[in-house]
Amino acid sequence: MQKMEQILSTLISFDTSKKDQIEVCCDFVQSLLKEAGFEIHLLKSSSGKIRALWACRPDSSLKTTGGIILSGHLDVVPCNKKKWNTNPFELVKISDRYYGRGTCDMKGFMACVLEMAITLKDVPINRPLYISITFDEESKMKGIRKIQSVLGEFSPAWCWIGEPSCMQIIDTHFGWLGGKITVRGQSSHSSTPNKGLSAIEIASDIINYIRLLAEQKKQTPFKNSHFENPYTLFNIGTIKGGIASNVIADECSFLYEVRTHPGEDLTKIVNDIDNFIEKEINPKFENFPSTGIEHKKYEGYALEPWHGLAYRCMSELLGQNETKAVCYMTEAGFFQTNNIPTVICGPGSIEQAHKDNEFVSLEDIQHCRSLLKRLADYLKTKETIHLDEYLKKTK
Repeated sequence: MQKMEQILSTLISFDTSKKDQIEVCCDFVQSLLKEAGFEIHLLKSSSGKIRALWACRPDSSLKTTGGIILSGHLDVVPCNKKKWNTNPFELVKISDRYYGRGTCDMKGFMACVLEMAITLKDVPINRPLYISITFDEESKMKGIRKIQSVLGEFSPAWCWIGEPSCMQIIDTHFGWLGGKITVRGQSSHSSTPNKGLSAIEIASDIINYIRLLAEQKKQTPFKNSHFENPYTLFNIGTIKGGIASNVIADECSFLYEVRTHPGEDLTKIVNDIDNFIEKEINPKFENFPSTGIEHKKYEGYALEPWHGLAYRCMSELLGQNETKAVCYMTEAGFFQTNNIPTVICGPGSIEQAHKDNEFVSLEDIQHCRSLLKRLADYLKTKETIHLDEYLKKTK
């Protein structure tokens, strides 16, 4: 427990909502895994920005098939220190809880994984262990796409993602689209509106259309849905534009997101927005050169039930068969698009994620550690059976 606390304390000390802190955090994790005998693949953008880290044992040159991926992210959302009762970047243990930014989402799980990796140092293992760590899950999810680019070189049997779930199995979640729309209009004094084109007004038109789509989806919920909100969800997250009340704004941008119910056609929603812009908005730019719209999009995949090896193994580890569906989105769908059965199970509650005074319970951490210890024991056995069969034999 002491080693796990030391690792978690160090992870929490990095404000990984910031690029420079992500690099320092990555160096720390890299050094731990190298010391534990893992082969490291550091995945970067074309500009050199760290996106993800992929680590494996045994050495990938052995071309061993099977094994498990333990997956998580180490970036966090920003926080306002003034709203915290403790320093968010210092691990604080109060009663039966660990407090700190990322304790729940999801540095707690990753500290347990890194502790397990260290225990396997110099210990022969007879099936592969892969550790997947991304550093932009909370934003653009480019890291998991980098992970996807190397998955073809390996043959993992299944994937365990430790997103906060109160140590319950999650096998279904929403898909996601993050979008940024930037409108470039024509500036003018507010007394001569005929000479200008308000970027804020045009952005408002698009926002109103997105709100219309949201209302239409709300009126046509999915039947037999497992979700509290059984329809596709929309949100306008931020909006920025203008410099003064007497100046027609020449630029306005806003962030929006769409959370799609499994089975929903995300492409159609994106096309609907783009078609509205093409037909209703673009004609307004005809008499104003150097104006227009830029629409950037980042897509994430839904997780749909796949009661194969991943479910059987996690069910046997936990001693429970029940599964849950959640409205948030994770990197699980990316692994499943690569035909890797994936489940979510991790310490902490999503109710604490992204909140002031974020915490994870010691009970959940201990539970997670005990499951990872059983997994480590399995990796060391020479029996050529899957984890679920091994667990049944060793109850």
